Amino acid sequence: MKLNLGAGYLDLNQPAKLVDLYESMDVNYLKNKNLKLVYRLNLAIAYFKLEDLPSFDRIFKANEAFFASLEAHATYGESVGQLYLMEEISEGHFNRARERLTTLRGNSKKPKMMNTYNQLEDILNEKAARFRKDAN
Repeated sequence: MKLNLGAGYLDLNQPAKLVDLYESMDVNYLKNKNLKLVYRLNLAIAYFKLEDLPSFDRIFKANEAFFASLEAHATYGESVGQLYLMEEISEGHFNRARERLTTLRGNSKKPKMMNTYNQLEDILNEKAARFRKDAN
């Protein structure tokens, strides 16, 4: 139930509530691979939305092989692809992030994901503009 509640917090754009909820959970009770994926994926996304990039990077790096093994997953593959997009933004690889965003958006078969892609594009544009400004 807590995993679903956390996903609801993400849908409502309340990532801090997800972090509080998930960080209070004992993940050892998550025996199923899909449940572990949802937990790790949602927690990483919440940290990214909170702009807590060190926490985002910690989760991403610690679980990179796990995420990579699920990129082609029928249900979660697109979300894992979004996570890789967030990592590219976090690392400042803006051109690769734009390419991945275009690919993800073009391959998506879920209309509700377009809002997510628009939000990610806004974040990408903001971070790239901030980077250019700081470079000058």
